[in-house]
Amino acid sequence: EPPLNTLIYMAHGADCYRDEAIYSILSLWRHHAPDVVCILVATDDPAHFQRVLGQHDTLRYLPLTPAQLQAWRGSVDYLHRIKSCAMLHAMQTVLQEPGAAPGDTFMFVDSDTSFMAPVLPVFERIRAGTVVLHASEGTPEATHHETRSKHRLYQAIQAHRFQVCGAERQLRTGMTLWNSGIIGIRADQIDLLEQTIAAIDAIYPVVQINTVEQIALSAVLDVRSLPVADCEDVVLHYHVFKEFRADLAQFFARYAGSSLAQWLAHWPEVDPAQRILPKLAFNARPKWQRQWLKLIGRRWAPLPYPWASPH
Repeated sequence: EPPLNTLIYMAHGADCYRDEAIYSILSLWRHHAPDVVCILVATDDPAHFQRVLGQHDTLRYLPLTPAQLQAWRGSVDYLHRIKSCAMLHAMQTVLQEPGAAPGDTFMFVDSDTSFMAPVLPVFERIRAGTVVLHASEGTPEATHHETRSKHRLYQAIQAHRFQVCGAERQLRTGMTLWNSGIIGIRADQIDLLEQTIAAIDAIYPVVQINTVEQIALSAVLDVRSLPVADCEDVVLHYHVFKEFRADLAQFFARYAGSSLAQWLAHWPEVDPAQRILPKLAFNARPKWQRQWLKLIGRRWAPLPYPWASPH
């Protein structure tokens, strides 16, 4: 039996998250036939996915209940703790099945992602023992002046010791902070998730910022000195581009009832790698310039939709 590659998605709450995940899966299927990679979607509404994606042996759903989602927030009541718990739960579910092996590989994929290239080479890296995350975001030391929350993190790391990987320790201000839009690990590295959840519970009460989930994972990887690689060349994680949700709403409304082949053919019409460019260009301007342009009502303008062009 060759080792199994499984992508794990999670989408609950508002439809926009499910639409993002569906669009991400379509982007994957532009590079691979649906039977090449197993997909497990943890969701509170499988029917929403099936309307577009149909039924496939390699696409399965893990139902989420409101009680489970609430429990996964933990005693710290932190929303993004759900992600580590959902990945752990999904991996445990797969690994209890017949034929599961320690060399099986898993990738948690945030819904706001798009595959720009085939994913199998990334799974090969994971199988070789490298943990794959989306992108490096520098160190607490190098980035603490960028935002208030990064500064709070930097101060907390210097002032507190945290229970991480079973011991009280001072986290390094020089550790790499990873963006966790992708988390790729091997079956026999599942304890990384348990240690991440414990680290979240230690760090979040001290520094209540949105990104504690990825800080906790980064801290565990740093303490354990594990090899980590990014996959920015394969996956676009458009977390700074919330405006894309409006594009997706238009896209799914316009082509409702399409076949899978039609969905895949229309996919490039709202490719986020293109649609994000005007915003990135605007964000690259100096801060004073951005503030001035906003003041005079000249924010960045979205690209027109291909179907909106006059004939």
